Amino acid sequence: MSYKVVLTDHVFPEESLVSQVRIHAGVDLEVHHIHDEGSLIEITRGADAVLVETAHITRRVIDNMAKCRLISRHGVGYDTLDVDAATDAGIMACNVTDYCTSEVADHAITMLLALARSLFAADREVRSGGWDVFTACGKNRRIDGQTLGIVGFGKIGQALARRATGFGLNLLGYDPYVPADVMQAWGAKKVELDELLKLSDLVSLHLPLSAGTRHLISGERLALMKPTAFLVNTSRGGLIDLAALTVALQEGRLAGAGLDVFEKEPPDQDGPLLKLPNVITSPHAGFYSEGSLLDLHTRQAKQVAAALAGNRPDNLLNPAVLEHLRRL
Repeated sequence: MSYKVVLTDHVFPEESLVSQVRIHAGVDLEVHHIHDEGSLIEITRGADAVLVETAHITRRVIDNMAKCRLISRHGVGYDTLDVDAATDAGIMACNVTDYCTSEVADHAITMLLALARSLFAADREVRSGGWDVFTACGKNRRIDGQTLGIVGFGKIGQALARRATGFGLNLLGYDPYVPADVMQAWGAKKVELDELLKLSDLVSLHLPLSAGTRHLISGERLALMKPTAFLVNTSRGGLIDLAALTVALQEGRLAGAGLDVFEKEPPDQDGPLLKLPNVITSPHAGFYSEGSLLDLHTRQAKQVAAALAGNRPDNLLNPAVLEHLRRL
């Protein structure tokens, strides 16, 4: 039997994923760069499996899928996928976890260190012909003995905790789903979010984006933070109210921010946030290394193979669907 597997869109070199799907699932991958709802309906209507990067797979798109068995988000977050609609349609929904845990934790600690050591300001000083350490690095700080608050204490948060202890940081953790003893095993004390923000010198976000976490770091919560604190986000841009963050940074109520993700990607080049000297950025790059990309493509291909064979794939987001899977 021949199958149709569709990739709606992507931001990575496609050859690796195409070859992995062929190796593990024995099928060719139909590659698109589609984001509008009408076109998504057309390209997925006859698909047996759908892989998605950034396109929004809405209920309307799902309701028009005539034979789909699997929709899999090509990454960890799945806020652009209507999982409830997939469940209602009898379609398994998946994501790919763990493939970039080390990379994101590395990226977060790198941003925290770069802020604490004024690394970008120092680089600008040298490139402009200067050599004044006190002008460029006057706000450098010793992080040994300071407090890092980790918001979201899953696998990436835990990986960050392991790295942070090597720098002599004291750790606080917030995560309503992770018990205190688990945090303690990683050297962190479990606290509520507001307490974490009040006490931390450095804060790093490691949460999924949902209706409950959108703008979790609001203007009111930013006001709780120390004016000397740094905030880093390598998770999802929508976790922070960026307008409120911009004002806090402009008014000196926060020392700096490191942002790998934005609510709108790419961000507005003419907006005030990117013009602030106490903000460092990267283009949603925390996930990436050659090794993580190969892991992502291989795991995605194996999930396709499992679904087409009638088996349960890894990382099933809607296990309730197993009670009424689509039968073809």
